Amino acid sequence: MVIDHVNDDHRPEMRDILRGICRIDWVEDGELASFDQGGIEALGFGADGQTVRYEIRFPQALDKPKEFRPALIKMVHQARALLEDQTATTPEYTIKAR
Repeated sequence: MVIDHVNDDHRPEMRDILRGICRIDWVEDGELASFDQGGIEALGFGADGQTVRYEIRFPQALDKPKEFRPALIKMVHQARALLEDQTATTPEYTIKAR
């Protein structure tokens, strides 16, 4: 339900997370693949058929399900700030390519 909503209505935000936080500038489209209290897995797709999957862990695990939306919104805001200022450092997320 949450994944479907994000992928139906917030693909540009997922793309910006991959571009800003993961620093993958070729990503044209993004999807939420999964999430848990520790973070998200995001898929990125390029114009030439490239695909990437990243696990992005929150700085601190969430205690309650209702904390997911604000945590994801914060991640989007931070990603967009990084896109505006390429010299900024990535926030305290743990990022792993899958």
